[in-house]
Amino acid sequence: MNYIRIELSRDPADVSYSEIAVFVKTFLRAMTLGAALAYSLHSREFRAKMFMMGYGAVVMVLTSDMKWSKSELPNPDGIKGKATGSKRIIFIRHGESLWNEAFNGSKMPHKFLYQTAKALVGEFVLLPEADSVLIDSPLNHLGFSQAKQLARAIGQYPRGRQHDQSPQLDRDVAALRGQVSSLITCSNLRRAAQTAVVALWQRLEPTPAARSKESDDDEEGGKVHGKVHGKVGGFSDIVKVLSCLQEVSRNVDAMALTPASRPVELQGAGSSVRDSLGLEGDLDVDELFDSSSNTGNKRLLGTGLVRLNAFCDFALNQQEEVIIVAGHSLWFKHFFNTYLPRGKIDSGPAVDAKDCKMKNGGCVAFTLERGSVNGSYVYRADPDSFTVVEGGFDNKKKYLKAMKEKAKKNQ
Repeated sequence: MNYIRIELSRDPADVSYSEIAVFVKTFLRAMTLGAALAYSLHSREFRAKMFMMGYGAVVMVLTSDMKWSKSELPNPDGIKGKATGSKRIIFIRHGESLWNEAFNGSKMPHKFLYQTAKALVGEFVLLPEADSVLIDSPLNHLGFSQAKQLARAIGQYPRGRQHDQSPQLDRDVAALRGQVSSLITCSNLRRAAQTAVVALWQRLEPTPAARSKESDDDEEGGKVHGKVHGKVGGFSDIVKVLSCLQEVSRNVDAMALTPASRPVELQGAGSSVRDSLGLEGDLDVDELFDSSSNTGNKRLLGTGLVRLNAFCDFALNQQEEVIIVAGHSLWFKHFFNTYLPRGKIDSGPAVDAKDCKMKNGGCVAFTLERGSVNGSYVYRADPDSFTVVEGGFDNKKKYLKAMKEKAKKNQ
């Protein structure tokens, strides 16, 4: 304080700009350090965020999540024609996330820098909160629009699909609508859960009876099935959270904020399912999600293959005819590279499954078969069983590359 009094006692005309800059820099540094220490001492959310960021840095360096050799696994065609069980699977890729927007968007330098800076500033603003732009990255506005587009495609089918309509596609859409015995699942990451709820809301939304109870009991000020303390409930179906569906990646956006045995929160970084669906209250996530299979974050060591096999075991052991999965592009891509037959696939939607990611908001269905080789289960995704409900695979880069290589050969 003596230093400050001495400085302030001087004639302002004698104070140089460099002295002012040093003083302001020192003051701001002290204030920032003080604020950080205050947050770390008094904010549980801030401490949790710092731990997650530190752990995320460790994961990015040490994880072996993507490291397994597909060539060393049994050839799925070893059970072709010998399968002892099968299950229809429908994959839904989440809509675009804030992470996708920041790092997978435009590669033009000025746009990339703007998107990245925007994400980092957003993360800084959310430091004292149990929310994040980058960790367990939620959907952005485009991502919610893509989920709603999938909902429209499901609801309006077969409008506009006369060119590729088939009995199998009819049945897949019926499963998505809940007209065929099916189970909805999602990963423990927010963007997958948000996509599942928005895309399948026509199937999940509260029953007319629940909405009627909500209106009646709201007037009495009581507890209701349709809305409890301002939360929307009384859903027609539930979503099962599966940790085995957590994304295969080293990035922090693939780390879950949701603790084990807890439902996934549907709001994040300024946007929410409530706003997207135009609801008056937040969704009662305890009622909407079955969290009994949410075992928390994936392990630091180990590979994604363990989670892929765990899902296959889970799916084939369910009584429902169809398993609907809201998940992630790299998980899906690793799945297809692991369980589709070795070698090139010549025709059909499965042609791009090994090489390309599914589109954001895309929806693809196929049959997963199970058989036994040397006493162990082997799984096979039947390449001839694929249908595309919406979007399919993003093969633009693949075919542009093929065209360039062809042009070089013709020169």
